[in-house]
Amino acid sequence: MRLAALTIGFVLLITTSASAWHTEKHELLADAVEVLTDMQGAADERIPQVLIQKAKAIIIIPTLLKGGFMLGARYGEGVASVRDPYTGKWGAPAFITSAGASFGFQAGAQAIDLVLLVMSEKGIKGLLKDNFTLGGDIALTAGPVGRYAEAGSDILLQGEIYSYSRSKGLFGGVSLKGTVIQPNEDKNRSYYGLTLKAQDILMGGAMKRIPKTAQMFIEKMNKIAPPPHNPNTRTHMAQNNTPAQQPPAQKMRVEPTHPPASPAQTTPAQQQQQQQRVQPATPQQPQKKEPLW
Repeated sequence: MRLAALTIGFVLLITTSASAWHTEKHELLADAVEVLTDMQGAADERIPQVLIQKAKAIIIIPTLLKGGFMLGARYGEGVASVRDPYTGKWGAPAFITSAGASFGFQAGAQAIDLVLLVMSEKGIKGLLKDNFTLGGDIALTAGPVGRYAEAGSDILLQGEIYSYSRSKGLFGGVSLKGTVIQPNEDKNRSYYGLTLKAQDILMGGAMKRIPKTAQMFIEKMNKIAPPPHNPNTRTHMAQNNTPAQQPPAQKMRVEPTHPPASPAQTTPAQQQQQQQRVQPATPQQPQKKEPLW
């Protein structure tokens, strides 16, 4: 009887732990959406829409904790998503962790919501690796905010990653230099039911199905940070927002198969055959769908 009770209790414990573990990931996705929604709700402090539309990827960490007195440790968990280069829509989320340390006087426990916009191919490559360091491997810049930045002509700068933060309690600014971003392999494996690398999730080639909560995350992200209005036009920052240049059409060079005959030796039928050989029909080139970058 006691053995049966212990067995039942053990099963309930495992089931409860698994349920809580799964719920934790769902809450993290919901919190990430809420953070971006709140940031975009303030007209004078929001991320400029034109900038977020240019972002190739986004990292959202709902709570980045920082504490200590002489040695400040930073730790947070969040999600990352990459835009589809053809449609501009957000892809499946991958769970990530961030960690770092800073020396000097610390004002006490601090917490912020953090959003990182990845603007360059180098940033994408870093995100697909096992880990990358902010301010080390990839340049980090505080992003412009508000309606005035939205209207500014110099908003599209050369930053690789733009950072946006929102305070939670005691906080006087945060230095993110040295913060390491890496995949949360345990959460990704538990959530998707497969052992996947960050590249498998973010580039979307290895998953046969996406959980319902991930689909909800994608739908809400596409509403908060929609793709550019014209997804068929390249909008990479390196191209300075100019349409893709088409190469000049090449003239067809026709080599005669026989030496040209004199007009006196050429019959009308032969002249017609020569004209048909010299003027081939120009094949129609199929229209290619250009990626966003």
